Amino acid sequence: LPSNLTARRTLAGLLESRDPAAVVKLLEPLAAGEDAASHLALARAYRRADRLADALESYRQLLLRRAQDAALMLEAGELADLRAAFLQASDQDHLII
Repeated sequence: LPSNLTARRTLAGLLESRDPAAVVKLLEPLAAGEDAASHLALARAYRRADRLADALESYRQLLLRRAQDAALMLEAGELADLRAAFLQASDQDHLII
């Protein structure tokens, strides 16, 4: 894996649609720092990799630092709604079985 920030982001962009799990592996080390762009990219990668709880936690961390960012709030809210719908559907599937 490349150690350079730019190289990791470039590779993540290339893999974005084909291998979301690989993108997560590339971006997780970058999110250890304070770079908000890396945290946002990781949150989005978690979402594409169907790791909704991890994505929500990443958005929560971002919102702690950027509480006035309306676009970020909207994106996090849409994900929270998606996860709630998924959990509700999962609960209903258990009732049918």
